[in-house]
Amino acid sequence: MSAVAQSKRAGKYNARGCHLNRRTGELTHGRDPDRLWFASEAESVRYLQLKELERAGQIRSLRVQRPIIVDVHGHHICTYRPDFEYIVCAPRVHDEYPVTEDVKGMLTDVYDLKKKLIRARHGIVISEIPARQVKKWHMKIPPPPG
Repeated sequence: MSAVAQSKRAGKYNARGCHLNRRTGELTHGRDPDRLWFASEAESVRYLQLKELERAGQIRSLRVQRPIIVDVHGHHICTYRPDFEYIVCAPRVHDEYPVTEDVKGMLTDVYDLKKKLIRARHGIVISEIPARQVKKWHMKIPPPPG
């Protein structure tokens, strides 16, 4: 394995997962079946931002970690779970459009391949939000894909 690949893999599991209480917005570490699980705190912060956008009427149909199955010629290749999916319905945009969004702390080769497969098989363009910049995305929506 190359040095670049090793450095990418070394950081892949550094993010600490957390639970988010849906009512209070309180973050906790460790497993709790009554709360919503996120792989990182950046994901949970983005979820709260998206819930605020949903309450404001700018987005609708927010879904978290819905599995997308990729099959090629009858063979199962992978299952990908994007962090968030929603439909933008902001008044400044003439047409509604779907957004598939992933908060990424680090881009890996496996993610890159899955992203290309999802686009090729399902026509879904994934918007990436860097984990370090997630707080700057407050009340922001990615532009239409394409």
